[in-house]
Amino acid sequence: MPRTGAHGGNTALRDAALLAETLISAADGGPPVEEAIQRYQRQMIEYSFKDVDASTSMLSRMQLKNPVTRYFILRTIPAMRSLIGASSSLD
Repeated sequence: MPRTGAHGGNTALRDAALLAETLISAADGGPPVEEAIQRYQRQMIEYSFKDVDASTSMLSRMQLKNPVTRYFILRTIPAMRSLIGASSSLD
């Protein structure tokens, strides 16, 4: 995972929490440990590839040479996304 956007650290914390939850469930009489780990791996794959793509995309945007394009990509688009995300979370 590229080191951009803190996706690696955040994903590692999410992985650890999901694995702990899965193992606790198995220890409390849930599915066998092997099945629980397989379930954890399937769930982890679903979100981790999206995080790798987001981090790689951010890395490629940071390497833009044209200052106008770079400003637009790095500042305007994230600001628009945060506004859209904030407005949709109010629904």
